[in-house]
Amino acid sequence: MTLFRQEIHDTFHLEFGRLVHAYAQLDFAVGIALDWLGPHNGEDVQGLLVGRVPLAQRLDKLKFLVRKTYQAAGQDALAEFEAWFTRACELKAIRNDYVHARWHVPDFSPSDDPVVMMMPLNWQWTPANQPETQAMALSTLAAQVIELKKMSKQFDNLTKRDAATASPASSCQ
Repeated sequence: MTLFRQEIHDTFHLEFGRLVHAYAQLDFAVGIALDWLGPHNGEDVQGLLVGRVPLAQRLDKLKFLVRKTYQAAGQDALAEFEAWFTRACELKAIRNDYVHARWHVPDFSPSDDPVVMMMPLNWQWTPANQPETQAMALSTLAAQVIELKKMSKQFDNLTKRDAATASPASSCQ
């Protein structure tokens, strides 16, 4: 089935908007977790709960508080939290790359899964330093949106699963 520019354009922007919204949901979930774990550990986190503070700073503080709070859960539990933080940082970087990139939507696609082109932002353009354009199927973007949307629930599940071992004692059950 051949798809034409407007349909590809609309699908791309729908998925792109969903990605931005899923990122905002993750940022909000991280803020809620900080607002709970900071006072839970006697730490002032209010300065991080301001809109202009980057998610990276909130994630760094949350990672510290999670390690402190869930250390008694054991190495396996901490490794799962670490894997979550690693992936959250990777998805944050992907979102940042996408938001600041320039995109090209093709005029048509013979496939039901069109490929768009992304040129990452690069302020130091020279003939020798050209950003590499990357091809991406819209299904890849959609899959990243789904993964990003799941991140908040995954974090919530980890904290609830390990609430009995939280230090100080947790009321999150």
